[in-house]
Amino acid sequence: MLISLSDRRWDSDFVTVSQLIANNSLGRIVEFETHFDRHRPEVSTRSTWKAKPLPGGGVVFDLGTHLMDQVVKTFGMPQKITGFVGTARAQDPGFDDSCTILLHYKSGLMATVKATVVSPEVNQLRYWIR
Repeated sequence: MLISLSDRRWDSDFVTVSQLIANNSLGRIVEFETHFDRHRPEVSTRSTWKAKPLPGGGVVFDLGTHLMDQVVKTFGMPQKITGFVGTARAQDPGFDDSCTILLHYKSGLMATVKATVVSPEVNQLRYWIR
């Protein structure tokens, strides 16, 4: 069972989306996407747990946990999870820096969690809700 009190539960955009969903302003939701995308194509010289090829390192345990926590807080535990992790940088840093995680719900809802370090858009997509 996932238990978390992620500090990302208090992000103003997430609080707003949560309120819209809770009061049914968006109607029936069939697809929910959430992203933490950055543009950092070079590997940082700072060595932190996030950037080490160790258990508990990499993007899933860094940004992915916050995004998954937001989805589970909003929609509950999924029926099934499918995940893809990899390296988006041209030069392999030795750890996963990109992920796409699909949370499948019995209702038919598909929630997608994405995080990457190679996304040069100036205005990054944070949520996509259908």
